[in-house]
Amino acid sequence: RGRRLESLEKFKAIQSGNYVDKEDEGMEWGAGLKQKEERERDKREMKALAEAPFSRSRDDQFMNAHLRQRDRWGDPMLAAIKRKKKKKQKQQQKAAAGEGGGDGGASA
Repeated sequence: RGRRLESLEKFKAIQSGNYVDKEDEGMEWGAGLKQKEERERDKREMKALAEAPFSRSRDDQFMNAHLRQRDRWGDPMLAAIKRKKKKKQKQQQKAAAGEGGGDGGASA
């Protein structure tokens, strides 16, 4: 197919109102993907909260985990907690790397 023939067909489709651009076909307009993901995540959280018991106590694992994940500005222990998390991640990475290729269990 030649360029002129394709452009003529495109022109006719635009005139008749049946033209859909192939690049725009997969695009979502009106909302970003990140915002859409956040809305879906919020819906999942709300559903989980709706299924949870109405009253909460000190022993609520979901609430405790949620509060521990938050970083508070001005928290004097924040730097220590971040160092601890970073150290734990490094240890996990080393353990994962050590499991894969190891030296056959021999240590010198």
